[in-house]
Amino acid sequence: MSEVVGREAETGVETGVETGSVTGAVTGVETGVSIRPRRPADLAACVSIIAETHRTNHYPVNWPTDPERWLTPAGLLGAWVAELDGVVVGHVALMVATDAPAGAWAARVGRPVTETAEITRLCVAGAARRRSVGRRLLDTATAAAREQGRQAVLGVFDQDSSAIALYDSAGWQRMSSVDYEMSRGDTVLMHCYAAPNPLMT
Repeated sequence: MSEVVGREAETGVETGVETGSVTGAVTGVETGVSIRPRRPADLAACVSIIAETHRTNHYPVNWPTDPERWLTPAGLLGAWVAELDGVVVGHVALMVATDAPAGAWAARVGRPVTETAEITRLCVAGAARRRSVGRRLLDTATAAAREQGRQAVLGVFDQDSSAIALYDSAGWQRMSSVDYEMSRGDTVLMHCYAAPNPLMT
């Protein structure tokens, strides 16, 4: 989704393995890969990653005027980076959810949107693909939402087939698909997903 609203569709990443710890650095099955909370000093590297994904995957769809601010939006609940041999190669954020995915979950289970959190700003550098980095970032943010008593949701554009494959393989449930209006007035099809939850069954 567009950066104007602050909820972006996720970039293409590979499926993977275990959930990383929310509170600290986690070494994964892939040697040299770890997930840890984002620090201010990581922002420059994260901007470089989204510049790459913008060029190669059209994510974010519209390049933000202030990329560092885009990575740190209002309502931020947490942010994490993936490191490979000490180099930042991926990013994910968790934020207060007010957009279509939150509304879809609330309508489906009869609970308030305030019980949700949206996973966003998920991106992985090309050099780190096929190392389960995207899946581990997704799982880390999902676990953080759960620890905060929130249901994790997200939105993804129809053309992002790699991200859709990631969410499907991770057991996320597609709740609905909506026409999403972009900042320039055009519309794109967006799929609304929720993390696995007994309330959804």
